[in-house]
Amino acid sequence: MVRNEQLAKSPQQLELLLASRYLNLEHVAEILGVPKSFIYRRTARGHGDPIPHYRLGGHLRFKPDDVQEWIESHRHEPELDSPAALVTALRQKASSRSTKPLKRAPRNKRAS
Repeated sequence: MVRNEQLAKSPQQLELLLASRYLNLEHVAEILGVPKSFIYRRTARGHGDPIPHYRLGGHLRFKPDDVQEWIESHRHEPELDSPAALVTALRQKASSRSTKPLKRAPRNKRAS
C-alpha cells in the first residue's frame, strides 16, 4: 500500500494507487485534482451529494471503485439542442466551407 507521503507522481504509481483496496483523503484529493477541503465538505454528514466513504474513528477511507462511480455520476454531456451546441455546429459548418472567393459571372459589354 502506498503511504500518505508518497502520493502518485507517475502514471504507473497512479495505477498502483487505484489498485489498492482503500484510499485515504489525500489520495482522493489528488486523483480528483481538488483541495482536501473539497473532500471534507463532500464527506460531511448531511451533505446532499456525498462521496461514498467509510469513517473509521477520525479517518476517512474510500474504495477506488466507489470514487470512480461518483465521478462518472457527475459527467455532463452537452445537450444537442442547447444554444452552445448550436453555435458549435454553425462554426464547424462555416469552417468546413471553402475559403475560395466565388467566381463572378462575366458582365456583358454594352455596345457603344
